[in-house]
Formats: sequence, structure tokens, C-alpha cells
Amino acid sequence: MATAKIVVVAGGGASGGQVGGGGSGGEVKYDAAYTITATTYSVTVGGGGASVDSNATVGATGDNSVFSTLTAVGGGGGGTNGTLPSAGAYGGGGAGLTTNTGAAGTVANAGGNGINTGNQGGGGGGGAGGNGANATTTQAGAGGVGIANQIQASAIGQNVGGTYYIAAGGGAATLAGTTSGAGGDGGGGNGGQYLNQVNGTVGTANTGGGGGGGIYNQGLGNRAGGSGVVIIEYTTADFNFTYSGTSTTGTDGSLTWVAMETSGNLVLTGGAVGPANLKTWNGLATANIKTINQVAIASVKSINNLT
Repeated sequence: MATAKIVVVAGGGASGGQVGGGGSGGEVKYDAAYTITATTYSVTVGGGGASVDSNATVGATGDNSVFSTLTAVGGGGGGTNGTLPSAGAYGGGGAGLTTNTGAAGTVANAGGNGINTGNQGGGGGGGAGGNGANATTTQAGAGGVGIANQIQASAIGQNVGGTYYIAAGGGAATLAGTTSGAGGDGGGGNGGQYLNQVNGTVGTANTGGGGGGGIYNQGLGNRAGGSGVVIIEYTTADFNFTYSGTSTTGTDGSLTWVAMETSGNLVLTGGAVGPANLKTWNGLATANIKTINQVAIASVKSINNLT
């Protein structure tokens, strides 16, 4: 038995499809001292809300990510012309044109409101670190900022000045102007521009970022949210691991980190199951015993030159 840092990031929401609001980032769950043992853990990495290129629809919500008792909830989808956005962990942004109100998140951080005058842009999707921005007459709403990945050694997330951010909201699309909403720091996609026929961009994979607002013209609809990720960091001497899904791994001093990018089974084996202190009669010898990879290692100390 030992403790580990665990970061669980859900999939980001897709954007709206017609002058769409940004999708929101997926929820982030973090535990700095989660108890783990030598066993098999089933890991679910949530997908981002899917793109739909043939219809002007509300963005799909992202899927949940799960590690043992930790569940992160998927991000909300952005609104589209005529239909309100959806509320995931953080709220999707409202569309431009009509039906402009952003959604409140079920956990925190709402999506921004769209506008039907001037720029006629949508609102940005909410991020783990802040609300999506409201549209103005000259600017579609930017996505809400994400948060710094709590296991920085994994280098998972969007690198902003040397810090890796995750779970940002997507920026919104604009109809009449050329200034779409930028995605938030943390993998949020950028919003599209109807006038220039530039669609929004998808949320970055394995960040939980929301999709950027779609324009829905000539098959340019919703933009997908970024998939989530599950990251664990533990003392290297405690365990060996195998993972059945796709992962990256590395070390940081005495620590090992594993970033699980698709669903699978994490198998932890070996490591310390003690230490157990054994003493002989009359205090003549003590033995400090632990196992490494299920092989017993004994360190014997002498007392008064007796062992």
C-alpha cells in the first residue's frame, strides 16, 4: 500500500454547429495522496464530444473519465442558432444569432453569452479555471482558461510559457465579423469565421479542451472536444506497472508517472509490502525486510558484533 498523485480529466464538449458557442472543458479531479495497492485498476478515458458535419446541432457533451473512485464529468456542448447549449461539468457557450444564453456548469464556470447584433458572435465555453467570455459587437467570446496540470513532469496539456494547462473552453464562432473567439489556454479550440468560410478547430486530444465554434455552411458544423486523460505519479520503488491501453511514461527523480491516453487496465505489481521489523530474543539482531518485485530483500544489522 502506498499513495500517489492522480489527475483525472474528462472529455471536452463539442462546439455548436451554426455560428456556434464554444464547447466547455472537461472536469478535472485531482487527489494528491490517493491510496493505491498492488492490484489491477480499470481506467476509463473519456472521449471528447463528437463533430457533426451534416447538421446544425448543439454540441455533444464529453464523456466521463474514471480512475477507481474518482470520476470527472464531461464538458458541456456549445449552443447553435435556435438551440441552447448543454451543461456539462462546465457550461457550453451560447450561439450567435438567436438563443444566445450560455449554460451554467453543473460543477462550476459557465459558458459565455452570444449576441445577435454587430459581430453576431457566440459565447466561449467554460473552462476549468474560469467562465467563457461573452461576445461583444466586435468580438466573439473566448474560451474559459484551463488550469495547470498538477503533474507537470508528464508534459500533458498545452504548453503556455513552460507550464502545461488542461481543460480549457473552446472559443466561439462569428457570423458578420472576422474576429472569432480564441480557445482558452488548456487545449480549447478556436472559433470559426463565417465570412471567410473558416471553421472552428477541435479541442486538443488528451487535454479535455472544448471544441471551437462551428459555422455550419457547406458541411462545416460542430467541432469535437478533446479527449481526456488519466495521470498517476508514484514512488518508483513502490511498484512496477503495465498498461493495456495507450500511454506515455517517464520519471521525475524518485517518482514514476504514467499518462493513460486511452481506456485500459493499469496493473501494479511488486513494490514494498512492509517494511516489517523482525527482532531476535535479547535484542541481539534486527532485520528490516521488504519485497521488491515479490523477491524478499533483508537488511541485517549487527548489535554488539552479533548478527
